Amino acid sequence: MTNLYGVIYEGRRIAFAYVSPHPERTDHIVVSVIPMERKGKWEDRTLEIHFENPIYDIFPDSKPENEAIMEVIAQVAIEPFKVQIQPLDEWYKNA
Repeated sequence: MTNLYGVIYEGRRIAFAYVSPHPERTDHIVVSVIPMERKGKWEDRTLEIHFENPIYDIFPDSKPENEAIMEVIAQVAIEPFKVQIQPLDEWYKNA
């Protein structure tokens, strides 16, 4: 089962995060962060954020999902303390 999250940076929605079981390693999860499209590219120049591609990593399933998402986001040099992670049902409720 895949869990879906919204990623918010400085009050703006910038990406979706997907957490799913690893297809081969049953004791691991795969975390993928997919940037939202802005200005026809994977970027938002007003926030000085630039994603070339979706990013992902693999973690032991014992790692809390929010921590795993934050570690993936840190790969693109976004300060994790400026990021909020919301389950997708809250994301749409607060739209």
